Amino acid sequence: MRSQTMLATTQSHAAVRIAFVLANKDAFRLNCNLGTVELEAVEAPQDIADLLNLIEQHFKFTKSTVADRILQSWPEAISQFVKVMPTDYKRVLIERAKHDEEVESGVHGVDGR
Repeated sequence: MRSQTMLATTQSHAAVRIAFVLANKDAFRLNCNLGTVELEAVEAPQDIADLLNLIEQHFKFTKSTVADRILQSWPEAISQFVKVMPTDYKRVLIERAKHDEEVESGVHGVDGR
């Protein structure tokens, strides 16, 4: 029997996409190019909200029985998903956040000047 996989993606900056995949995490890890992406748990409140919205929209437009089953078992179903984050995009987000913090601290005179 083939394992069932559901993929939901969010639009990010430019053409970069973050994916949420419903799959056996161990099997998925074996079939994933870990040189270009990182696999993460879906834990951040914004990620959980994005994932729920994607599944609700998917169900609304397709009446998918898989989506319905996930929604019926929400929030327990969250643990069945893995977040697929492109490593280059994650690096850019970290650098941007660091830059924003530096700018913010300079704007408020906290930088020791």
